[in-house]
Amino acid sequence: MTVADRATPSLVDDLSLAEYQSLRSEILKLVEMQGQLIALTVVAFGTVLSVGFQARNPAIVLVHPVVALILGVSWMNHAHSVCRCAAYIRKKEAALGDPARLDWEHHVQRTPFPMHYVGFWGVRAIFAVTALIAVGASVGVRPPQGPVIALFVLACLVTAVLFWLSFSWKESPSGRAARRTRGPAGRLRPPRRGTSRPTSSAADDPSAAPTDRGTTR
Repeated sequence: MTVADRATPSLVDDLSLAEYQSLRSEILKLVEMQGQLIALTVVAFGTVLSVGFQARNPAIVLVHPVVALILGVSWMNHAHSVCRCAAYIRKKEAALGDPARLDWEHHVQRTPFPMHYVGFWGVRAIFAVTALIAVGASVGVRPPQGPVIALFVLACLVTAVLFWLSFSWKESPSGRAARRTRGPAGRLRPPRRGTSRPTSSAADDPSAAPTDRGTTR
């Protein structure tokens, strides 16, 4: 007889509730970290532009696209983790079958915010757009010459990668199977989920069907 066989219904309920609370806390922490990454990106952007223009050194400004790529990938990874936790919580809620007790994730899925896709693209654009502005501003500081040309080319490539990631990397709560899900017009897309709670400005992909579209939390 296993430990699970000997467990009383009360113990199982307590463990399930503890797991639920732990996952909800993890989601809130991830959303908080997403907000910190966005703030850090804006601060880094203002800092490198200010220092670069004061020093008349374009190399300083061209550092920002690399920083934005690192922070942007971290933000998207947190968004994926949020969706994975939310998908697991929905499974738990469905297993209980009692909306009066636990129904938050299903409620979020049923009640999307109006125009939530504006937040979805707005948040993602912060990383790529600030990188693009930094590339353009570096030319305004001083046209690239000598070794700075290599850094300028690298910054342009990094900015292109950021734009590609922003438009192609969607949150997928269930791995490869989700990425094979077909969207409108036969286009591959994962199941759509919003990635933010009341304190987050992220939202889900506007291309999803209205009944399957994720929401801003």
